[in-house]
Amino acid sequence: MKKYKSLLSVMKKKGRWHFDPQKKSNDAYFLGNTNFSKKTIDHVKTILKKIKYEDVTQIWKQDKKDYTKNLQAWNKMDAIKWGYVRDSSLIKQKMYRKYEDMPLWGKKLVKKTKLKNTTLGILVQPPGSVNPWHFDAHTAFTQSYGAEKNKKNKVYRYLFFLEDWDWGHFSQIGNNVIANWKSGDVYTWNFQMYHLACNAGIKDRYTVQVTGISDQKITKKTKIFF
Repeated sequence: MKKYKSLLSVMKKKGRWHFDPQKKSNDAYFLGNTNFSKKTIDHVKTILKKIKYEDVTQIWKQDKKDYTKNLQAWNKMDAIKWGYVRDSSLIKQKMYRKYEDMPLWGKKLVKKTKLKNTTLGILVQPPGSVNPWHFDAHTAFTQSYGAEKNKKNKVYRYLFFLEDWDWGHFSQIGNNVIANWKSGDVYTWNFQMYHLACNAGIKDRYTVQVTGISDQKITKKTKIFF
């Protein structure tokens, strides 16, 4: 049997990031805070209640023969090889691939980001769920706008925390661990930066994601929301 080659090992050789867990680096960019109304929060929760759970071990049949041709599938294969199973990696998500399909609050949020060619995602992780070390393949974004739009220096994902931080909830972006957030806090990171999300707490963890093209390069000094 052919020896498994992890996507992580491939990415380490590309040298886009230092991949040193002991190095102090600025990998998560805090962009400020926006307001989520109670109506918006309730709407997100209502939508996600109707959706079935999926998980990081869920790989499409067409990708099993050669997962190396699909970065999302290859990320999932890494997670499987590391020992993650369905029950430890559950998540619900709803993706809006076009602006016209988004709810009104989503359209307003997208306009605030000033990103172009956007997709909107809403997600919930139940207690005990981990979305392990991976980078975003931006599959929905690429399917909606084409691979030519998916440029490493221009595509960003803005991560919004829907509710105030609760015990056991954290994200890690590169070497930066994020916790103690307020509802509406938003972060982003560079294209193909490895990150993870964990709910080791006692309540569901809700996030909103906007992905799109930025005309400006985002750095640790950038502030989009005030």
